[in-house]
Amino acid sequence: QYLTDDRLYMLTVVIGESQCQSLCFLPTPSHDVCTVRPIGVEVLDDTTEEASVTFDIEDAAQLSPPTVEMPANEEKIDIRFVMADEEAQIICGIEIVVCGVVKYTHEFRKTMKMNGEEPRVLLQQIQGWPPNDMKMGQFVNGVCSNATRSSCLCCTTPRENWGLNRLS
Repeated sequence: QYLTDDRLYMLTVVIGESQCQSLCFLPTPSHDVCTVRPIGVEVLDDTTEEASVTFDIEDAAQLSPPTVEMPANEEKIDIRFVMADEEAQIICGIEIVVCGVVKYTHEFRKTMKMNGEEPRVLLQQIQGWPPNDMKMGQFVNGVCSNATRSSCLCCTTPRENWGLNRLS
């Protein structure tokens, strides 16, 4: 559902060709739907040790992206890496800094080792369009063609195979 909400942003940290972590968040106050709000991102030179950070806990029952407070006219956020081991160059999370104040601290699900490479950070606004019909719904769910063998938007199993993997 949130893949079509253009108020959201995807922050992605990439190291090399094999390590990537992403965080989807909602800047608040949020802008109107179908409004482009360019927000830049810069990586701060300093880092924070894991022992001195309290990570924000996401409420799994809420089923919505975390919010990051930032003024409506702010056009940039800063990122500070949280290091699990400074000497070994292991990143375990990030701090989102707005106007010099830490607004959100995110712990990665899996640590990232820098291996002498500089991490790249991207911030992109989600540009989504809600589906108006079944064909568009298939595209939003990743099915590249409306020539599927199933009428269900969430599965592509032919009708004659439905339930074959269930226990009798």
